[in-house]
Amino acid sequence: MKNIISYLVLALIIIFTSSIFIPELLAQTAEEPVPSVDQAGDMLNQTAGQAGYSTASGEDIRLAEVIGDVIFYLLGLLGVIFFVLIIYGGVIWMTAGGNEQHIEKAHKIIVNAAGGLVVIFLSGIITWFVIDILFKATTPVTTPTP
Repeated sequence: MKNIISYLVLALIIIFTSSIFIPELLAQTAEEPVPSVDQAGDMLNQTAGQAGYSTASGEDIRLAEVIGDVIFYLLGLLGVIFFVLIIYGGVIWMTAGGNEQHIEKAHKIIVNAAGGLVVIFLSGIITWFVIDILFKATTPVTTPTP
C-alpha cells in the first residue's frame, strides 16, 4: 500500500510539473511560420558569420579528421565508463562493512578502472599525434605568390 501511494504521488508530481512547461512548448501561433530547413540553415550561417566563423559550405573535410573525431568520441565514452566503474568500486568499498571479500573486489575494480583510464588517456595522446601527422601529410602546401 505504501508503494502504491508513493507511485501515485510521483505520478502527480510529474503531471503537475509537465503541465507547467507544456504551454511554453505550444506557444508558437499560426502567425509565426516555422522556418524551413533551408531558412534555418541560412540563419545559422548568418549567425556563424557574425561570430567570425567560416560559413563556406564547400569546405574540404579530410578523412583523417573524421577518423580522429570518431576515435576521440569513442575514447571519451570509454573514459566515462571507466569513471563510472571507479565510482562503483568506491561505493562497494564504502558499503563493505569490513567484509574482506567486498573490499578486495572493490579494490580490484578501482585499480583496473584506473589502469583503463591511463590506457585511454595514452591512446588519446597517440591518436592525436598520429592524426596530426596524417593531416599535415595530406594537406597540400600552398606557397604565397609574390
